[in-house]
Amino acid sequence: MKLRTLIAALAVTAGLAAGTHANAALAVDVHYNDWDMPITGKLIDGTTYVPLRQFFTQLGGSWVTWNTESRSATVKGNASATFYLDSSAARYNGTEQTLTGRTFAVNGTMYVPLRGLAGVLHCDITYDGAARRVTLSTPEETASNNDAVYWLARIIEAESGAEPYRGKLAVGNVILNRVKSADFPNSIYGVIFDRKNGVQFTPVANGTIYNTPSEESVRAAKDCLSGTSVVGNCLYFFNPKTATKAGWIIQNCRYFASIGNHDFYLSN
Repeated sequence: MKLRTLIAALAVTAGLAAGTHANAALAVDVHYNDWDMPITGKLIDGTTYVPLRQFFTQLGGSWVTWNTESRSATVKGNASATFYLDSSAARYNGTEQTLTGRTFAVNGTMYVPLRGLAGVLHCDITYDGAARRVTLSTPEETASNNDAVYWLARIIEAESGAEPYRGKLAVGNVILNRVKSADFPNSIYGVIFDRKNGVQFTPVANGTIYNTPSEESVRAAKDCLSGTSVVGNCLYFFNPKTATKAGWIIQNCRYFASIGNHDFYLSN
């Protein structure tokens, strides 16, 4: 099974006082595959902590709300969990959980044990003491066709739910073309959640990737997987009316066709 990997490389820093955590701490540089997430965490007494809100903001698809009365932070969206300030109690995966350390706040930022977030995201977690590295690994995608349809239908729905059927096929074609390309991850899941050069698809950032697809989007996914192609080897698409970062595509790729509200481009 392929793994999508979130790596936290640890570098020694000066001692740090964080509430009752007055022990020396290590700074944590967080990486997601080849993407260096702009997050600094803390290693205290063998437990790695990360800033909760910033972690899920960068990961995309989730947001965090604060409840003053219960002094708790709740994650909503593609992940669901509640963490309580100055406590090792939490709730996720439908049950009460005990974290590996107590949460704490520094300058209004709540830090949560990374192992707890691994549980929320259904990840495996391993530590390399010599390299000062902690790794979260989540299963990408099994080889079953059902999983392929599951993810392909969701990106088709999220990107082209209001488009004509041909437009849905075109979006599905782009995803599968990227899977075949050496420049992109080699699985549907990997292409959709690719962050090597930043978030590739807006639905991953806003959480709509997890919306239930229509029957037409599911049918389009199945047709694409069966070999139906309407845009050749196109690797890119965007809506020229709403896109704000399409300059690179226009300057470096070849226009192929417009279908519905999307323009499709071939790689040069």
